[in-house]
Amino acid sequence: MKIKLIVLLKSKDILEKVGCISFKDGLTSYRVYKNISNINKELENLEHFMNTLIEKYGEKQDDGSMKIVKYDEYNKSLQPVLDEDVEIEITKINPETLNGLSPFDIMGIEWMLEE
Repeated sequence: MKIKLIVLLKSKDILEKVGCISFKDGLTSYRVYKNISNINKELENLEHFMNTLIEKYGEKQDDGSMKIVKYDEYNKSLQPVLDEDVEIEITKINPETLNGLSPFDIMGIEWMLEE
């Protein structure tokens, strides 16, 4: 499936909720596990890239952390990457198995659900 990195990034919190659901069948649990695993690999790559941008456009603070000081340059470098389509293996899951999610949560991962 082709999906924009920004969509994966925005769905991260919802996927954490989905990962905490106890499914009644092992197949759904496995599909969710595989999807989250594949998505996390892509998000780790993105996080690594974002950290390099923070190093480039940031300043080290007294406590050792980095703070972005050149926001415009940072955003200009990051935005095209967030708009990038990536190919990721996603197995669709049945939305009826997602007990405990709000309608807004469902909307955030609609791309991962069977119709």
